[in-house]
Amino acid sequence: MQFESFMANHRYWVLEGRDITDFDEYMEPLNDPDYNLKRDFQKYRKQYNFLSPEAISNYRKQLGLNLREAALILAMSFSTLSNIENGLILQSYDQEIKLRDLENPFRIFDKVDKYRTLLEQRALKRNVDIDKLLKKLEDKKLKLKR
Repeated sequence: MQFESFMANHRYWVLEGRDITDFDEYMEPLNDPDYNLKRDFQKYRKQYNFLSPEAISNYRKQLGLNLREAALILAMSFSTLSNIENGLILQSYDQEIKLRDLENPFRIFDKVDKYRTLLEQRALKRNVDIDKLLKKLEDKKLKLKR
């Protein structure tokens, strides 16, 4: 397995009177225990040109897709996409490539056209109204072509 590296500064609290050189005494910031993790994700995304959770959510919403619909089209689980958009997990490189399709609506339209039969079958299992989704995308496509 290959890992990318980057440098990041972390914030920790050490109680007064405790040994600052003893890492066992370090505590995550009490007001935001995930502060360091969120900063690491943010720095990684910037360094490796990954989409931010906000950008992913905005692109999805511009297409008029809910999380389940977008996850279906992108071949991701609902929970994975939700966790990425909420900043709870960092997307993998493979997921980033899929998420980049959201930047260009016509890539999404092409993907849906090309894999329509498969999406129809998967939509049944994922409780997605495929007819509603297809109509929504067709309306969006017509609006963008004007």
